[in-house]
Amino acid sequence: MSLCPATPDSSSGKKRATPPVDIAVLEELREILGDEMRELLDGFLEDAARLLAEAREALEMDALDRLMALSHQMKSSSASVGALPLSDIMRRIERACAEGTDIEHELLAEAESEFAVVAKRFDELC
Repeated sequence: MSLCPATPDSSSGKKRATPPVDIAVLEELREILGDEMRELLDGFLEDAARLLAEAREALEMDALDRLMALSHQMKSSSASVGALPLSDIMRRIERACAEGTDIEHELLAEAESEFAVVAKRFDELC
């Protein structure tokens, strides 16, 4: 696996300063898990898709406690597979919930968009 210093942003076609996936994390996972790494990534993608759908529902219902818990879970799991920008977006959502700040739909849309970029990058790399 090799990492380009900048990856095109799928939504704008511009170069990203931060890649969607930290290759060093994936390399470490591959060392530890070998061929089972793909199963881990597939499980992450399934869980993350479900968590994002539940987060959207929680946001629509103004269930901020639920949204905060989902964001926390996805923040951690994203970081564990090297999807650091996605983890950061989820951290921002979690913090906004904790502070009682309005959660903009655009922030969750940003997470959904970033998730699509991460899924594509996993497919390219694995």
